[in-house]
Amino acid sequence: MGNVTRDQRGAVQPRGHPSPDLEFNAFTQYDNSSRQLGTDIRIRWSFGPNGDFFLTYNHNIDVPMGARPWAFDSNRLSTKLSIHATALSRQP
Repeated sequence: MGNVTRDQRGAVQPRGHPSPDLEFNAFTQYDNSSRQLGTDIRIRWSFGPNGDFFLTYNHNIDVPMGARPWAFDSNRLSTKLSIHATALSRQP
């Protein structure tokens, strides 16, 4: 159904597959050079054998040194619809 992995950079990647057609992925990582904490969340829904719909959310915050509060940097919500060409070029 799901799992969580951690790589050598300290990034955390929870994943979930509630069904063969639906997948959830998240990726959170802290970059100590830019002092930013970033999160990407992706949902993939396979609505047919040749089509996928993606919904992706990205959020970044600045983590200043000292006791100052974290500051918003950016966020983005995007979608993608993918239909494979084999579905459109069937031979009679």
